Amino acid sequence: MAASSDEELFKVIDAEAADPREGTDSRILFRALRERRDRLGAESDLPRDSALSEKILAEARSRSAQISASRKVSGPVAAVTPGIPWWLWGAWIVAIAGVVAAFKYLV
Repeated sequence: MAASSDEELFKVIDAEAADPREGTDSRILFRALRERRDRLGAESDLPRDSALSEKILAEARSRSAQISASRKVSGPVAAVTPGIPWWLWGAWIVAIAGVVAAFKYLV
């Protein structure tokens, strides 16, 4: 049963990770915590309540779905920037005209 719950957890980690590196880091952290569970000391204080675990997992999934949906809806926001000033357009036109005139004069 532990292997199937680990696989389920790894699927969730892969689905929620922003990139593969984050998923790998999360897996490494999970394995390290599982291996050193007895050294953490707090595990014996936690009750083994499968109903509570399922409730927490369901709430985490629904919250994850809400976050994912809000990311898709909001999307990137375009920055509002002022237009290019008229004098900059004029300076570019004068510069290009100067290059063309210099090329015609020298050739």
